[in-house]
Amino acid sequence: MEEAFNPASYNFPCFSYDQIEGFKEAFDIIDSDKSGSIELVELRNTLMALGLGSKSSEAIEVLNDLDTDGSGAISFTEFLEALASKIPKFRCRADTDRAFRMFDTRKAGVVGLRELREAAFELGEDLTDEQLLKMVKRADFDGDDKVGPDEFYRLFFTASH
Repeated sequence: MEEAFNPASYNFPCFSYDQIEGFKEAFDIIDSDKSGSIELVELRNTLMALGLGSKSSEAIEVLNDLDTDGSGAISFTEFLEALASKIPKFRCRADTDRAFRMFDTRKAGVVGLRELREAAFELGEDLTDEQLLKMVKRADFDGDDKVGPDEFYRLFFTASH
């Protein structure tokens, strides 16, 4: 029996689990023989189908660029690495760090229900504690009922892409 796909097993904080699942679906379409990697012929066929190239040399160039371990094929991790490399991480990180500091009014290094309640009140938003707690849970990747700067970054970074 095939093991279920778990997006949490991939350490790519710039992507949400939903995005990783979507990328996996796209990867699986390209991986037509279901080997778990994209080989040259699959890559060439995909590039041709997309009108992005018809020569084997073009596919070889793309394969060589993405195949960081030299296996001759593109693993799902290499596929994610290629996608992640196209995202402007530093500008976005600085922006989310600034926003996090605005929520972290107690300078505790974490944001929780209390801080979100205060922010909602200041913004004139009528949100229940249940709604605010859902927001915390959505961003709380380590399960401590608080949102740290890395979790805040991941939440906002993935929401904007």
